[in-house]
Amino acid sequence: MADNVVLDEGAGGDTIAADDILGIKHQRVKLQYGIDGQATDISATWPIPVLIYSEDGAALRSVVDTRPIIDYNMQVSAGNIVGVSGINRFGNNRDIDTSSTPEDIWEGGGVYTGHPTGVAETAEISSDNSNDDASVTGTGARTVQIDGLNEDWMVQNETVSLSGTGWAPTTNSWHRINKIQVLTAGSGGENAGILTTRHTSTTGNIFTAMPVGVNETLIGAYTTPSGKTGYIQQLHAAVSLSGGGDCSARLSVRARESGAVYRALTYQQVTNNNDLNLQFQPPISIPEKTDIKVRCENVSNNNTSISAMFDIILIDN
Repeated sequence: MADNVVLDEGAGGDTIAADDILGIKHQRVKLQYGIDGQATDISATWPIPVLIYSEDGAALRSVVDTRPIIDYNMQVSAGNIVGVSGINRFGNNRDIDTSSTPEDIWEGGGVYTGHPTGVAETAEISSDNSNDDASVTGTGARTVQIDGLNEDWMVQNETVSLSGTGWAPTTNSWHRINKIQVLTAGSGGENAGILTTRHTSTTGNIFTAMPVGVNETLIGAYTTPSGKTGYIQQLHAAVSLSGGGDCSARLSVRARESGAVYRALTYQQVTNNNDLNLQFQPPISIPEKTDIKVRCENVSNNNTSISAMFDIILIDN
C-alpha cells in the first residue's frame, strides 16, 4: 500500500504496514495471544479469548473459551452459559371445526387438560396398542422418559416401562408433565399406539396423547419451573385443511401466572398461504410457575389442522 513505510529505505529494508491519517503514519499491527513463549494469530478460527462475568462478579465460564465465536442461542444449546437453558415446544391439533373452538394446539384436541390447579399426584401412562410393552415381545415403544415439574415445581424426569394397554405408574409426583419421549422400542422402532398420560387419582388431568409413530409428544404448552424466568423469543404457526384448499385461523398465546387467570400475550391471524412467524423483541417475560399455551380462537373451515412452535430461554432467578 502507498501508506506503508520501508525501513532503511536506501538499503531496501523491510516494509512495515501503515495507514496515513492526516499526514501521520499509524502502524498496522496483528493481534496475537498466548502464554510466555507462544503466540497465536487472531482469526475467525481462533478469536480473542473472552472470559464473561455475571453482575455479581462470578465467572460464567471456568476457563477461557478459545473456540470459534458462535451465535448466542447456539451457546445456550451447547450448555456454555451457566444458569441459562433453551426450551423448544411444538404442538399439533389435526382437526378443528368452526363449532369446536376455542381449542388448544396439542395432540389430544379440545382444551388442554394438562394445566390443573390442584395438588401434585403420581401419574400413569398407557397405550391403546398392546405392542407398546416393555416385555421382550413388545414391538412398539418399551420405555419412555417423562419430563416435567415435581410437587415443588422443580424440574424432574423419570423413566417408565410401558405395560401395553395397562396403566404403568410413575414413582414421582407431578404438578406438570411438559414432555414425553420414547427411549427404547421393539422391532417397530416407534410407539404402536396412542400413549396417554394422566394423574393417577384425578384421571381427567390428561397431560399427553402421543400420536402413533412420532416417539415424542406434540404439545404447544409449557410451564416455567420454580426458580427460573422464561423469555419467549419466537412463535411459528401454520394452518391447512385435511382435504386441501384455502383456510385461516386466529391464534393466541396465553399465559397464566400462579393463582391468576389466562391472558392473551399475542393475538394473530394465520392463513394457509402465509405462515405466522413472530420474533418478540424484546422477548416476552414469563415468571416462574406460569402456564403457557397456544390456542386457536376460531377457524374459517371445518377439518382445519394447525401446528405451532415456540422457543423460550430460561434464566435462573
